[in-house]
Amino acid sequence: MPARLRRHRKEDDPRGAGRQRVAGQLAANLLVALNTAALAEALVLGAKGGLAPQVLLDILKDSAGGSRMVDVRGPLMVEHRFEPQMKLDLFLKDFRLMLEEGQRLGVPLPLTSLTQQLCTATVAAGRGGEDLAALITTLETMAGLGSPDGPSRLVGDSDSAFEGRQGHGRPGRRLADERGQPWQAVAGQPQDGPAMPIDATTRRE
Repeated sequence: MPARLRRHRKEDDPRGAGRQRVAGQLAANLLVALNTAALAEALVLGAKGGLAPQVLLDILKDSAGGSRMVDVRGPLMVEHRFEPQMKLDLFLKDFRLMLEEGQRLGVPLPLTSLTQQLCTATVAAGRGGEDLAALITTLETMAGLGSPDGPSRLVGDSDSAFEGRQGHGRPGRRLADERGQPWQAVAGQPQDGPAMPIDATTRRE
């Protein structure tokens, strides 16, 4: 066996193999955290724009942006059910390990650092014992959709989602109709905003 291959055998380099396993675990948790934060941001943007959260979630599940986190944590965010599958205060320890490993290896982790700050703010608001999905509450508060002491407007806001909110978006335009069909414009109004065509090019294979 070539010497360069022997050096990578687990039994010849147990410490190196152990570091690789840890790096793999940290990389996986990093992706979980960033996917969760991106999903929360997308749902808050949609809610602020007048789209019913469940309608948007259904779109995301069947789009190129779909992922396991959309399937698993999307319903938790839409319904504000934060029973812990992965507690926020415990996940903060993983963030510390991720950033320390990045520093050790000379790898910048700007998105991880930002997500850590969002989670830290969520824990500071008293949600440390809740699931990672609870970080959406911090984004909702920042967007003016709720407050730490009151209910979020992301939940149960379907009426305003169909009629369009005063001061949010264009008057007379809606992003979902009464049958839940997304991205339809009101008659006589141009559909000139961002659109996500739901076709074969955006569906997951």
